[in-house]
Amino acid sequence: MKEAVYDLLNTYRIKNKYDEAHIVQAWGDLMGEEVAKRTEDVYIKDHAIFIKVSSPPLRNELLMQKTDILRRLNQNLGKEKLKEVIFR
Repeated sequence: MKEAVYDLLNTYRIKNKYDEAHIVQAWGDLMGEEVAKRTEDVYIKDHAIFIKVSSPPLRNELLMQKTDILRRLNQNLGKEKLKEVIFR
C-alpha cells in the first residue's frame, strides 16, 4: 500500500511537495516542544530548509547543532533531500 501511494505521488510529480510538507510537519516532533514553540516559520526552497526562530539564544544553540539537525531531518525523510539548514 505504501509503495502504491509513493508510485502515485511520483506519477503525478508531487512527491517533492509531499516530502516538503512532511518535513515541515515533523519539525516540532523532531526538535521537541520547546523548540517548536519558538519556531515562527519553516519552509523548504532549493534543497535548503529555512527556520525562523523567535529566540536569539535558541537560534545560536541550533546553529551549533546544525549538522546533527540536518542529519536528523534527512533521516526522517529516508533520503538526502536537504543540503542545508538556515536559521533566521
